[in-house]
Amino acid sequence: MYDIEKLRRSFPQTSIYKDKSINSIFKAAKIESFLRDWIIRKKAGPDGRITDTDELGEYIKRTIPRQEERSKLEDAARTDGETRPFLAKVNISFNSNANYYCFELPDLGFNYNNTIIEDYVWNRIKNDLLKESGGWGLVKLGYMPPEENKKNGKFTLLDFKNFCPYIVNLDTYRKSRENYDDPEEWMDVLLGAIDYCSDGFKKPGMLNSDANFIIVYTYPKSLDL
Repeated sequence: MYDIEKLRRSFPQTSIYKDKSINSIFKAAKIESFLRDWIIRKKAGPDGRITDTDELGEYIKRTIPRQEERSKLEDAARTDGETRPFLAKVNISFNSNANYYCFELPDLGFNYNNTIIEDYVWNRIKNDLLKESGGWGLVKLGYMPPEENKKNGKFTLLDFKNFCPYIVNLDTYRKSRENYDDPEEWMDVLLGAIDYCSDGFKKPGMLNSDANFIIVYTYPKSLDL
C-alpha cells in the first residue's frame, strides 16, 4: 500500500480520491471514466473529497445532458437561437451529395439527417473536430429554419471545443517518480492509476471501489464549465 499524503505531495494537481458513494453517481449517469476523473478533480474540496452529492448530481445533469433533455435543447436552439454550452460526444460526416458537413450527438439522439455544420463555423472549428474525427467536446447548438415550401430545417453546430483536459507531461511524471525508492510502493501507485488497489482485491481483477486514484502522467488544463 502507498502513503496517501506522499502521493498527494508527489502529484498535487492530478491525484483524486475515489469514494464508493461518489462513484455510484457516475455509474448511474453512465459517465465515462475520463470524464468522471475530471469532474471529481474539479469539484473536490481541499482534502480531495466531494461532500455535496446533490450539487454534484446537478452539475453532471447540467454539464452532460442526457437524451430526455433533448427537447429542451431543441427548444433553446429554435427559440433563443442557441443552446447553453454543454459536453457531448460528437461524430462528423461529409454529405457529398449536398456538399456540407453534418454531425451527430449519439447520446442525445441528434443524427446526421437533421444536422448541418455551416461553412463559416466549419472553417473555425475544423481543426478541433478533425483532430479526433469528432469526439468529446464543449458544444453549442443552433437552428436553421426550413426554406420556403421545404421541410429541410436543421440543427446547426455553432461551436465546438475539443475536450482534452490533460496534457501528457513525462518530465513531471519522471520528477515525481524520484520520490519512490521502493519498487513495490511504486507498483501500488501504478495500480491505483488504472482503477486497481493493491490491498483491495484477493485475486486479479477485483476492484476496491474505495481506492485512491491518481492520474500519473498528465498535467491538467483549465476548462470553463
